[in-house]
Amino acid sequence: ELKDRVLQELSQARRLAGEPETPFAYATDFLLAADKAFSLVQKLGNIHSDLPVTFWLTPAETLELEAGDLFDKALLLAGLLKALGGVPRVRVLELEKNRIHPVVVFAFEERDYLLDASQPECGLTAYVGALEELLQRFSFDGSKCLKSAYEFSDLDYQEF
Repeated sequence: ELKDRVLQELSQARRLAGEPETPFAYATDFLLAADKAFSLVQKLGNIHSDLPVTFWLTPAETLELEAGDLFDKALLLAGLLKALGGVPRVRVLELEKNRIHPVVVFAFEERDYLLDASQPECGLTAYVGALEELLQRFSFDGSKCLKSAYEFSDLDYQEF
């Protein structure tokens, strides 16, 4: 449903711009759709929990609550980008101040993109280029990235 919503918003933007209606094509439309997906996920509320156990909400639960924690939003965004034809990964970063933080990374046309749905300023154009350079520049709440801890997708898992 959320994928359909993204595609409807993409069609609406085309109509408003006076462009012809065309079916979604990954090669020409993915980045526009990814930007709309980021905006939808970023608008969800934030949940901060100090529970002694860690668990992730399902994407359906996140949408039902209209809120999620950092990982819930990253998982939802990655799933949505996958539904749009992308190959996203959730990369968990070790930050200063002994913190961990998930971001969504993907490649498109030989460029890497890093998205952080918990920060409005970390949209599609904020972190574009070579992934290692993006990670060096990334910060969350004043804490810089020290290193990547692990990364996963629906197909694999990798520790660093």
